[in-house]
Order: sequence, then C-alpha cells, then structure tokens
Amino acid sequence: MSVQTTYDAAPNAGIAGQIADDGPHDIGSYSVDTDAITAGLIVLKGASDGQARPILVTDEITADTDAIMTAQATSTSAQSCTGATLDGVVGAGVFWPPRNVTLTANNHANWDLSTITVEGLGPDGEPVSESFAMPDGGNVTLTGVVAFTQITTVKIPIQAGTSGTLDVGLGVAMGQYDRYVVGLALYNAAREPGTYAANKMVPVLKKGRAWVSTEGSVNNGDPVYVRIVATGNEVRGSVRATPDSTDCALLRRAKFVSTRSGAGLAMIELGGPV
Repeated sequence: MSVQTTYDAAPNAGIAGQIADDGPHDIGSYSVDTDAITAGLIVLKGASDGQARPILVTDEITADTDAIMTAQATSTSAQSCTGATLDGVVGAGVFWPPRNVTLTANNHANWDLSTITVEGLGPDGEPVSESFAMPDGGNVTLTGVVAFTQITTVKIPIQAGTSGTLDVGLGVAMGQYDRYVVGLALYNAAREPGTYAANKMVPVLKKGRAWVSTEGSVNNGDPVYVRIVATGNEVRGSVRATPDSTDCALLRRAKFVSTRSGAGLAMIELGGPV
C-alpha cells in the first residue's frame, strides 16, 4: 500500500465551490434539472420551482438581424408596431440573457431623417426604451446599447413613402445577469469530482463567501462577470473580473473579495437578492 511521504508547504486554501469562511451563509437546496451541475459554477433557475440548471450552449448569444421584426415597410403615417407585427422568431416574446437590439434599414429615398424608438423590458423586468437616429436614405445598421429581455413596441415616425424596410434584431452585447441566477453550486467532498447529476439535490450558495476558480487575475473588490459564451477550454458559468468582450455578463450581487495574479482560486462574495 502506498503511503504519502511528502506534503505541499503551501496547499490551496480551498476547492472551487467550497465555503470560504465561517460567516453567515444563505444556502438553498435545489433539484438538478435535466443537465448535470458542476460545483464552483454559477447556476440558473430550472424549468420548475425548486430546480436549478447550469448555463447551457443554448444560452449563448447569436446575433440575428430580424429576430424581433422582419422587413417592416415604412408608412406615410406614424407606426407603433406591437404584437403580431413583431413577426421575427423571437418577436414580442421574452428572451434571455438580456441583449441589445439592432435596427437594419434598406437603402431607399423613402427613409427620412428621424428617430425610431424601441420599447420593452430590461434585465429585471423593468420598462426600458432606446432611441435610434435614422439617417436620410436609410442604408444603415444601428446598434443599441440598452439591454432588453422583451421588445413590446417599435415606433417608426412618418416617412416619405412605403418602400423603406426595417428589420429589428438581437445583438451580441449582454446586460446584467442576476434575474435568473440561483447562486453558486457548492462543493461536496462526498460527491467527487464535484458533479451533481440530473434529479439529484445540489446545495447552492445564495449569500455568503465561497471559493471559485477565476479565469484570470482579480483584485479585492472587483466585479464578477459570468461566462455565457464558451470556446476552447472555457466553461460556461465560470467567473472573471472583466467581460471578455461580449462573452460574459455582469453579476451585480457579487464581488471578488481576494486578490490573485493569473487564473486560479479566488474568493467570491454573493450578496443575496438584488
């Protein structure tokens, strides 16, 4: 039988998903939805109450120029496009993660210099709107900065004729991510290597401090971004201190509470519901 004869003089302070201190913690127990959950990653609400699920490839953002509305013709009357007029594959439905919108106008003299307004709901279900400056003649793609989770109305002012067309779609930029986040899946030494299969129970940290495996350097007090879009060795649900272009979304109710150089073990604090 082999016997351990050497010991690391500086062992890791913990394991990703492990509680980090003896302070107050709010921990919930959830049933794993249809996909397995790995400890140390951010998890989302499942299909039913009391369920949790990992962030999946289907949560990645795919830009779609007409996801909300397809080739809406201009008019010599002001238009307020709602309901069935929002005829894209997403249309007036709710989508997640929060995303920016894009407006694509054809090249036609019927487009006049004007302001188009998009209205809907934001990351927390709050009313939001954004205005877009349409140039004379159209022939432009306008990219928004406001994060929506539903588009309810697209307002197009009076134009010179009926031959201009407008597509309204989804961009790649993400808004704040808290609304459907349950918390951080906790590590359980009895469940090596720290995975929870479908229909099993997973402990989830909703408030308190735990260890995570960060993708890069972090400083005490840094914001926490959750990975949604993953390529190569990247893992959905992992965390970092920067958005990595448009691949990660801000988790408002979290911050890093330790400092480290490079990727590796760091401490995160979840602050409870927003």
